[in-house]
Amino acid sequence: MLQAIGDVQQFRDDRDAALTSYTQALALYREIGDRLGEADIARGTKPLAAR
Repeated sequence: MLQAIGDVQQFRDDRDAALTSYTQALALYREIGDRLGEADIARGTKPLAAR
């Protein structure tokens, strides 16, 4: 859910909020050992770094 919120925030060009949501989602993915979730976060944050 946090990742989806980050996606919407990124679409709305609210980069700081998106990064916060992605960071929270990443922490949860790491806590449960979800490597695919971690990779999805890396994909989601790539456009943020490109700007």
